[in-house]
Amino acid sequence: AVGPGDGAGSWRHAAGVVLAAGLRPCSGAIILLVFALSQGVYAAGIAGTLAMALGTALTTLERLQRARAVA
Repeated sequence: AVGPGDGAGSWRHAAGVVLAAGLRPCSGAIILLVFALSQGVYAAGIAGTLAMALGTALTTLERLQRARAVA
């Protein structure tokens, strides 16, 4: 059931879009993790992958905010 806070401008919608964007495997993150593992710096690979994920989330949220401002 869709409630009053579930529209296209709600935080639930934004969280769903960010989650959906983050669910697909990122080939860059996989390459980074494999490279980090081969160099013995796996923690640095995880940190880099988390930074990439944060950048994707921020970009997605910013685009959603722009779309809301136009609508």
